[in-house]
Amino acid sequence: MINGRFHVNLKWHGINLLVDAAVVGKRYEIMAFDDHGTDYDCVIVKTLDEVEDAFWRMVRKFSYEPAVLTGRYAKLRDDLKDALEVGKAVEDSAGKDYGTCNFDGTGVYLIRWNHDLVRQAAKEAGTYAHGWEIGSGWWVFSPVTHSQGNPRTMNAEAVTASMGNKGYKVLGYYQMD
Repeated sequence: MINGRFHVNLKWHGINLLVDAAVVGKRYEIMAFDDHGTDYDCVIVKTLDEVEDAFWRMVRKFSYEPAVLTGRYAKLRDDLKDALEVGKAVEDSAGKDYGTCNFDGTGVYLIRWNHDLVRQAAKEAGTYAHGWEIGSGWWVFSPVTHSQGNPRTMNAEAVTASMGNKGYKVLGYYQMD
């Protein structure tokens, strides 16, 4: 009944994907997976009415090809990549994890920058970013870390200093758990 009705092949980032919906027991699963069976996403819904909406939402999600970063967005990506490496090296030299659990990061002032492209630059650099609710134009970038105490703080401070040295307006973002 459902198999074959919701079935689309598409190419996403050079990967052949299949988005398909199937009945599994008393529920419906909508999945995106590649030729090797690697799952990229799965949504479970309870009714047939929900299947069509979830299916086409997933197709749209994997039909999107991100823009190729150029100009200041490519520079941001490259600068973040370099800064994240500096931060990781500082953290690695810090030794064991100690101190209060925190979510420290680096604040960078990017007023009137495209939000989707800033997030894409962060993702391509190997981290993520979110716009800061307190002040317009501020973005918080997370350090690449496996620590949660003082080594994370040291990492974030090194990333902040590195981005500042590259000419960005920066501030340290400190948040305890």
